Amino acid sequence: MQRIRRYKPRGWASPHFHASQIPLAIKGLALIFFLCAVIRVFSALGAETASQKLMSGLVATDGVVSGILDFELGAAARQGREVSLISLVFDSSILASGAPSEDDGAELPAPQPASAAATDSMGFSGTELYYNNWQIPESNAANNVEGKPNIITKPNTSPDSIAVTNKTDYAVDTAALMKEPLDIRLSSDSPAVLIIHTHGSEAYMPDEDDQYAESDPYRTQDKSQSVIRIGDELASELAKKGIAFLHDRNFYDYPSYNGSYNRSYDAVQSYLKRYPSIRIVIDLHRDAIKDDDGNVYRTIAQVGDSTCSQVLFVMGTNASGLKHPNWKENLKLALHIQDEMNTLYPSLAKPIMLSQSRYGQHATTGSMIIEVGSIGNTLQESLAAIRYFADAFSNVVSKLYE
Repeated sequence: MQRIRRYKPRGWASPHFHASQIPLAIKGLALIFFLCAVIRVFSALGAETASQKLMSGLVATDGVVSGILDFELGAAARQGREVSLISLVFDSSILASGAPSEDDGAELPAPQPASAAATDSMGFSGTELYYNNWQIPESNAANNVEGKPNIITKPNTSPDSIAVTNKTDYAVDTAALMKEPLDIRLSSDSPAVLIIHTHGSEAYMPDEDDQYAESDPYRTQDKSQSVIRIGDELASELAKKGIAFLHDRNFYDYPSYNGSYNRSYDAVQSYLKRYPSIRIVIDLHRDAIKDDDGNVYRTIAQVGDSTCSQVLFVMGTNASGLKHPNWKENLKLALHIQDEMNTLYPSLAKPIMLSQSRYGQHATTGSMIIEVGSIGNTLQESLAAIRYFADAFSNVVSKLYE
């Protein structure tokens, strides 16, 4: 008698299945995610620079990942994907990793009244180098004494010009943007400004006045010596100007630097949920300028008889492919503040950096990164700089109250 055999599809569970039957697209995706996982592990272990070089090689035109995608999608589909693939690994605004939130006990400070100063007891990669059309001077005996960094020359700024270092392919008409009104309205009886530090452990060049125990090179958990102290000074100045604010003094880059933008972005979201009156978010950083020979540089501005650090805006866009529809509104606010800085304190401001990454600045239309000084600057130089910045900032923001 003829035996009737039931049909069994030859799928992945079949003993006759071979790996060669897996669609190449699925193999490619599996390889990409495996590489992402490996590189994230390397980054978590402190090898960010090596990880970036490895990933950049893999997604390059002649790299492994590139070959897979070219086969599946065709070379025409390759345009622009290098940025998005690198972002998948390194842009912390894509994947959350244990970020603190309002629901899991993240500490959110109470709003500070305009009459009170917010002071209590008193690191793209870890060191993105913002050279941006700057001229690094040649070494000389005067600047190469032990313990003293070389000095980077000042950018060409004047009260009549606003320089922008554009790292995107977008054409930006700064003059036209400056003519547009700022679409931000502030409430005088609620917090309007949030100061936060994605890389709160960033610190400055130790000197006879300011010393600290390093948690990493040019980093410390001592909030009186890190960039958080710069935030304290900014908060104090805003209080004097009658601008209501919040200052988050938490660390988001320690003990793990990787994922710091995830954590600070989630914290910002918690603040916005609790205090919807917040319109302006200042992510306060310290820049890192260092050459291949290990020399570090300080940025200097001369304001009257005072020598201080310089201040850099880093403004995000959607050029990486990530959603950030209102980035021009953020840039517009930065342009107005930069213009006021140039008017009051020529040489204080570096050229604005317009970046392909968004750095969580899609949270509000008043979000910005402010880099105050570099690793070659002292804490005192940067405290002076933030006071001058606060003056220009307050002049612009005070006009936005309803």
